[in-house]
Amino acid sequence: MNTNGWGYGADQTLTTATILNYSYPAGGETAIPPTVPTITTQAATNVATSTVTLNGTLTAEGGASSTISGFDYGLTDAYGTEATSTYNAGVGTFLENITSLTPNTTYHFRAKAKNSAGWGYGSDTTLTTISTSTLTTNAATDLAATTATLNGTLTDEGHSSSTIVGFQYGLTDSYGSEATSTYSGGTGAFSKGITGLTASTLYHFKAEAKNSAGWGYGSDATLTTNAPPAPQTGYVDPSSDVSVTWTSGAPADPTTHYTRVDDGIRQPNACDEANWNGVASNTGGIDTFGMTNIEGIATATNITIWVNGTLVAGTVPIYGYTNLTGATTKTAFGFAAFTKAWKSVSFNGTWTQADIDSLQVSVEMGNTGGSVSMTAYGVYAVITYTQ
Repeated sequence: MNTNGWGYGADQTLTTATILNYSYPAGGETAIPPTVPTITTQAATNVATSTVTLNGTLTAEGGASSTISGFDYGLTDAYGTEATSTYNAGVGTFLENITSLTPNTTYHFRAKAKNSAGWGYGSDTTLTTISTSTLTTNAATDLAATTATLNGTLTDEGHSSSTIVGFQYGLTDSYGSEATSTYSGGTGAFSKGITGLTASTLYHFKAEAKNSAGWGYGSDATLTTNAPPAPQTGYVDPSSDVSVTWTSGAPADPTTHYTRVDDGIRQPNACDEANWNGVASNTGGIDTFGMTNIEGIATATNITIWVNGTLVAGTVPIYGYTNLTGATTKTAFGFAAFTKAWKSVSFNGTWTQADIDSLQVSVEMGNTGGSVSMTAYGVYAVITYTQ
């Protein structure tokens, strides 16, 4: 500058140094600038449906203390969301708890920390949030009047092993009943047998499975139980080991009064009269015979004993009875003297297959004195039952 004003030189440039917190080695060596932190991204923990814990390790601070640590995360390795905290712990682990994630979704994340030199980053890593299991409710099978098999398929466990599978079922899609089983995990089909249903009834049901995220459900399905089984009949004929018990006045040769009955001759057919020797007067003869072979009984409700014969003389009653509870009372057939006919006595009750397997049917001639006898030509019993 002079009396005429300012004069200027040519324009020049400079760049200021970015060196902060230099490290000054002993002995006067040249100062070393800090570098960004060295970071390792660790596996995520506590993975749930919408929350997770992200983990990282600061393995080297780079010559300057780190002041911030945290994570970038998002649906791609471009991330888009950040979670950070103030940091003053030196090398070591750090974490952030993340919320508001979407179930059953894969996320990218990386650990990071910042010192005076800038941000250091760990490698890109992924996690998948869990969800409830995905299921398909399949058609019911093995339908009967009071039972059915419910079927389902676990198609996706939601990245968490299922521990229970089963079904909800009931008269509406509100269900009300449940049948479950312990499950060892893995996708695939499963079934559950259901009992105690009502015949000819519409039921709703849906498959279900439980993992650490909770219960997952299949869609609602329906079944209709079968109509009640129609009553069936089975025949009990005297077997080859029919026995006769003489209660009094036994003849010298009991075999002459053995009751030989034609198998398969049933009311209203006529019987072969030559095949019966008759029960002598005043003997009180009892013919007892057991089951032949009726299988598949769920419940038996009636036993009817039929006898074809003639009361030769007198008015001595002929009784029929069984050894089963509810059918042990002796009941007279109501034969009339000198009139050949089929007569029956009937017993009602509730019996199982085991009861019928041990069934014994008895026909007994009363013993009230006098000269009487009974001639019979056929005898059998009828069982009414459902399967």
